[in-house]
Amino acid sequence: MKGIIPVWAELRNRRTKELPQYELETRPLAKLHPACIQGRDRVPTCDDCGSHGFFLPPERWLLGESIPKDFDLFGVKETTRIVVSERFVDTVNRLGPSDMVYREISVE
Repeated sequence: MKGIIPVWAELRNRRTKELPQYELETRPLAKLHPACIQGRDRVPTCDDCGSHGFFLPPERWLLGESIPKDFDLFGVKETTRIVVSERFVDTVNRLGPSDMVYREISVE
């Protein structure tokens, strides 16, 4: 797989022997296609931090030119969504049962 960046998760528990745990870094690299974000989905700019955003529309697709070619796992800018490649899904499925849920997303 390409572009997988493991980051050590500093978690503490009551066990005497802690096994190292890792999170996968998901850099926000891709963008939603502008046509799927309508004016009604926009939220007002935050007076405190200046952030401006939108409600995630029910039907969404990615801007094709923003999708990184060398990553099997990445985030979508201005959202908390994570996108994975088919190769990532196949690898996780080969490892055994998982509680991960995947949904296909279109690209335009």
